[in-house]
Amino acid sequence: MLGLVACRVDVQGVERAFYDGDGRKVHCAVNLDHKAGNMSTVDSGLDRARDRGEVIELYGHRPGGTIDVADIEYVLAGARDRGLAFYTYGDFAAGRPISGGIAFSFDDFSIFEWHALRPLFDQYDARITFFLTRYQNQGYDKKLLVKDLADDGHDIAAHGVAHLRAPTYVEENGLAAYMKDE
Repeated sequence: MLGLVACRVDVQGVERAFYDGDGRKVHCAVNLDHKAGNMSTVDSGLDRARDRGEVIELYGHRPGGTIDVADIEYVLAGARDRGLAFYTYGDFAAGRPISGGIAFSFDDFSIFEWHALRPLFDQYDARITFFLTRYQNQGYDKKLLVKDLADDGHDIAAHGVAHLRAPTYVEENGLAAYMKDE
């Protein structure tokens, strides 16, 4: 099991958002959504990943909503131009050897928007992890779109069952209840 925690600061300075194959089970990724304001420093993070042979971990939510498609393409092109490999969190869990790379992921349930970006992902040979929440509430049509993403070589991973607000839920119900319910 792996955990993912979001971070907000200058991309190159977020030490825990760079993975060097140390086998850690909890990962920190940098949010690229508009509200986070981290796009202005993404180049320095991509450069660091290339220069140090690390994997930079980045994520967003809803393409065309919380993150511009142009920003997604900018990151994918930047990774390609620097010769960075694409990794998924499944690669980390499996112990895949690490070299300079990028682990790009999307959170929540913007399945239609993610699916619409398949040509863009293919253009850059990108492998993405989609952290899906509330899967049990998704209709058959959306589940087929998720299958398409998986068939393209992307990873589909759980982002909780009910997308509970962890700090509040744990405070009110305890960690054991959170682990059971989420």
